[in-house]
Amino acid sequence: MAVACGNNFTLVATENGDMYSFGVNSNGQLGDGWPDDKYKPHLVSREDSFATEEIVMLAASSCLSAASTK
Repeated sequence: MAVACGNNFTLVATENGDMYSFGVNSNGQLGDGWPDDKYKPHLVSREDSFATEEIVMLAASSCLSAASTK
């Protein structure tokens, strides 16, 4: 499990390699390809964003995010 917090947004990687994100998405930092803010955690599709690879590490800054896969 991994957690990264940026400026008004959070990313969470679960033990099975899924990633959830929530918060302000003004720069696309939630990783879902949509500009809408999301205040409830939502799953970022591994199939669409990470070629089905498991997420193992996360990083966040003021308005950017990064995920590393297995």
